[in-house]
Amino acid sequence: MTYTTSGAYTDTIANAVGCDSVITLNLTINNSSISSSAVTACDSYTWLQNNVTYTTSGAYTDTIANTVGCDSVVKLFLVIDTLNLSLSNINDSLVSNDATAASYQWINCDSNNAIIAGATNQGYKPTISGNYAVILTKGACIDTTACENVIISNIIENKLNANFSLFPNPTDGEFVLRGNGYSTSEILISVMDMNGRVIESRIVNANSNSINERFDLSNQANGVYFISIQSEGKVEVKKVVLTGR
Repeated sequence: MTYTTSGAYTDTIANAVGCDSVITLNLTINNSSISSSAVTACDSYTWLQNNVTYTTSGAYTDTIANTVGCDSVVKLFLVIDTLNLSLSNINDSLVSNDATAASYQWINCDSNNAIIAGATNQGYKPTISGNYAVILTKGACIDTTACENVIISNIIENKLNANFSLFPNPTDGEFVLRGNGYSTSEILISVMDMNGRVIESRIVNANSNSINERFDLSNQANGVYFISIQSEGKVEVKKVVLTGR
């Protein structure tokens, strides 16, 4: 007979001389045990039960001896959340490439990562040029993307028949303007910000129909600036990107 519970059990059989023989079994049944836990983690999870690190969701088991020496089966039901922290810049609009995030919050990197009120969709269209990022939340994951630069041109850049070049561009502050083909002796060069505000202007003389001017915008905020040259009634404009030191 098979017993599954502890107790005292007896059986009576005939002994060698034909008399009753009572046999007593004092039985202790030790039981195996089963336990489980459900965990949600971000990117990876190290299970202290077996010191294994898991990076994918699933059901995992481990078997050890319990306190009474029987098998103890431990189950882990694991959900791993991950975030896609890349951004797409489409026509001056930013879009998070994680379409499954539970929430989005866009921030202005140029304003000490200030929260942008109402900017809680997967996409965001800035109204001014600058650097922006988004805080993503999904399950156990909360993370922020890298800042992405968006340039919104309020000034039209004339790329046709431009006789001058700017280098290096982008620049950390200092750059050189070089051009040729100017027949007038006086040329007006202006440096403007994104809103068309003139932050520097100078009149130069074309030496042998060429110009070679050095500028320093190190004291200006990072962003896009426009350099214009006016000569003989014609205006040429090019942009320079200031990235800072």
